[in-house]
Amino acid sequence: MINVVKKIIYIFVVLSPSLTLSAQKSAEEELDGRLGHIRNFEAKFSQRTSDQHQRLISEGSGSFKYKKPDSVRWEIHTPIEQQIIINRGKIWVYDPDLEQVFTDNYIAGISTSPLFTILGTEGKLSSAYSIHRSLDENNNSTFKLTAKKPNEPIRDIEISFMKETLTSLSIRTHDQDSEFFFSNQRVNSKMSNSNFLFKIPPNVDIIDRSILSE
Repeated sequence: MINVVKKIIYIFVVLSPSLTLSAQKSAEEELDGRLGHIRNFEAKFSQRTSDQHQRLISEGSGSFKYKKPDSVRWEIHTPIEQQIIINRGKIWVYDPDLEQVFTDNYIAGISTSPLFTILGTEGKLSSAYSIHRSLDENNNSTFKLTAKKPNEPIRDIEISFMKETLTSLSIRTHDQDSEFFFSNQRVNSKMSNSNFLFKIPPNVDIIDRSILSE
């Protein structure tokens, strides 16, 4: 469950709406420009995950906030409550129903993700992915990212924008597909650092995975 949650976090940290760039620019330049413009981003989301045979695995909804360079607040509302906070080199995953808090080291927990590698090399998306852009009749953009290495865990990503606003995202691994749909998006609005502070509730079990992984 923790690994699935982390994969979702990587995706949302990477993506957000942005300013429209010149149509003459390449797909790589345009997407890099959209990502580089972002200082912070927040939205509500709904999500569907299916297996490789298109059988539904899970559905859910929630909200998230992201602030550069590496602060995330991810709240899952359905089907179960869960909070994920990334801040100051640590990850906290809180399950209220289970009365458990998992903590992990930021670098150990995230740096192994190919999407984190993309985040850490801003402006160099094309070194890891082939990027193609398509436009619909209303001039809305969809970017398709295909991993250049066939053994990458994340094989394909599709990012869709309506005008200047991110509307949906799909991600395909070797064994499942996940789709995300966004609403109430806000980009570069005033966002307090207090959103990314986590105070461990009383009377919960604390599992430090950073110690277990050493």
